[in-house]
Amino acid sequence: MLTKSLFKTGQDCPKSLWMTVHRPEEKAPLSAANQARMTSGQAVGELARTRYPGGTLVQPWGLTTEESIEHTRAAMGNGDAYIFEATFSKDEFLARADILIRQEEGWHLQEVKASGRYKKEDHLNDVAFQVFVARRAGLKIVKASVLHLNKDHIWNGEPFEANSVFAETDITAEVESVLDQIAQSSTSYIELWEKAEYPMLDGTAPHFDPGIRPTCRDCDFKKHCFDRAPKDHIFFVGMHHSRVKKLKGEGITLVGDVPAGFVTDAKEKLRFDALLTKESQVSGELASRLAEIQYPAYLIDFETLRPDLPIIPGTSPFELLPFQWSCHILSEPPLTDENVGIHREFLHLEPSDPRPEFCRSLHDLLSKGGSILIYSKYEITTLKDLAAKGIPFAQDLLDLAPTRFIDLEDILKECYADHRFGGQTSIKAVLPVVCPELSYKGLAIQNGDQAQIEYIQTYSAKLTPERRTEIFDALKEYCKLDTLAMVKVLKALYLKT
Repeated sequence: MLTKSLFKTGQDCPKSLWMTVHRPEEKAPLSAANQARMTSGQAVGELARTRYPGGTLVQPWGLTTEESIEHTRAAMGNGDAYIFEATFSKDEFLARADILIRQEEGWHLQEVKASGRYKKEDHLNDVAFQVFVARRAGLKIVKASVLHLNKDHIWNGEPFEANSVFAETDITAEVESVLDQIAQSSTSYIELWEKAEYPMLDGTAPHFDPGIRPTCRDCDFKKHCFDRAPKDHIFFVGMHHSRVKKLKGEGITLVGDVPAGFVTDAKEKLRFDALLTKESQVSGELASRLAEIQYPAYLIDFETLRPDLPIIPGTSPFELLPFQWSCHILSEPPLTDENVGIHREFLHLEPSDPRPEFCRSLHDLLSKGGSILIYSKYEITTLKDLAAKGIPFAQDLLDLAPTRFIDLEDILKECYADHRFGGQTSIKAVLPVVCPELSYKGLAIQNGDQAQIEYIQTYSAKLTPERRTEIFDALKEYCKLDTLAMVKVLKALYLKT
């Protein structure tokens, strides 16, 4: 049956939908980050139900679909005002509404989202599919809304009060406007998955067809497609997806077929030439960009989290909480393997607000002069947020940005490209090329999502001291490698001059 999750998959990529049905064994395992989001979403959903005392939960676990449907019918027939996880089906379509609210003229279908606002691009078709199936099953849906977290709510430390922590957005009119489109798409997805083989496009089975959608890099079936990809496909230039789509519309998929003059942007041309020639490309401006760095240089990286439900009194849903920084301090350019500088770090170890000590300790470190190297603008964005919140020392740190902050990723984007980067410039895409002996693979924590998942556990009183220590040690090792990786990237750039 076509469920909401399968419908959403089809919206992202019809081929991914077909693969989910016909090649489920090739689907990537559920990541720790996605598992954490599911767990968090379940907690938000459970809290949302407390807005409606006396509601009936149609238990979605341990029951067959038919049993869930029967339980839903029974609750509706009993006159229940609120029904949670209401299940309905018709033909080959199945939906389960988070909350059904009885109205005089019918039912109000409400979807709960662990989001700080209604996001049309993410939520509209999701809710509309539920309404489409519900009406097809015979329910009279007279209202549709999204119940999301209220980012203006300030938590006082007491048990969450659902009427305050949530806000509702009525999207009934928007849902009505797309229902015909939802019906057409749903029918087409059923027709697609009934095919034993994925249909040919332009005479070629699309085992690899990225570029039109940026989501390809995060797809559950990325390995299936990318393993079959021509290594000189235009997708790996790293062009904006609209430009890739334009070329594909003209029948061009390989860099060797791109017409002269199409690539004019200097940064894009570096990546294009690297992929075309399979040789690294260096801009003549690299030496002058590196000459901007004043030593001692501080290579810094932040770890932060945005908990959907606040964990610190006085904060709001999704409020930014930086809890860790790492810094490698270089007294001179890192031209040798031995010159990795001095390492300094901060990690907030108490279940309290990390921001004041985070800013104070960082200010103490950076107040002596020299360039401050970051990798992307995220650190500056974080400091802007902290300054707006009035966190002591945050504005002082932000004031350093115009004269002392240098974005190392910007230098790399503008001055150096290698086809093995795959059109990307993230530290994890670049490091295996410039320093293959250094890797995140052996670490207990290997990315920022994992760092957030692990750190937030330390606010739980149920966590054992031993487990808390394990998490803190793993966080230190991970964040230290982030700034050491920056040292290695900087060294690689120097060696290209």
